[in-house]
Amino acid sequence: MSSSGFGSHRDYAERMRRRAEADAERARTEGTRAHPALVLKWSERFYASERDLAEAMLADLDEGEPHPRQADSSGSGRGGQHT
Repeated sequence: MSSSGFGSHRDYAERMRRRAEADAERARTEGTRAHPALVLKWSERFYASERDLAEAMLADLDEGEPHPRQADSSGSGRGGQHT
């Protein structure tokens, strides 16, 4: 997945987390039974975790470590010398 793919996933997860948060709040204020409210609370946590994992992966990608194939093609990695 490209860095833009991780960014899109992070944004999607944040949108879903916000929706779950709003739905959970509505369930609490409307006196919905405990089970749906609990599922919505879990959803909010799940999407927050997905967002945070995507953000961490973007940070890892920003560290700028070259991919092994990139290093090989430049001649600085194993097998990088072309004759």
